[in-house]
Amino acid sequence: MHLDVRDTLLIVQDQAGVVTARSLRDGSRIWSRPVGAWGSPEFLLAGGRLYAAAREDSVVALDPRDGRTVWRTRVGGR
Repeated sequence: MHLDVRDTLLIVQDQAGVVTARSLRDGSRIWSRPVGAWGSPEFLLAGGRLYAAAREDSVVALDPRDGRTVWRTRVGGR
């Protein structure tokens, strides 16, 4: 499936730490992935990846087309 993510998806996260991509056309769920609780969910879409930072000092990169985790790393903390 070809998706132009910039034009077709709304990325949201619930309080349980589940990131969901929804279609802007009809609101249907495209994919959903549990990624962990976040302090203040902020996303960056760059270079074909969706990046997000977690409350527990980690960063995750997702493939915005299917929600697959590309990588996850700790960036500080404990």
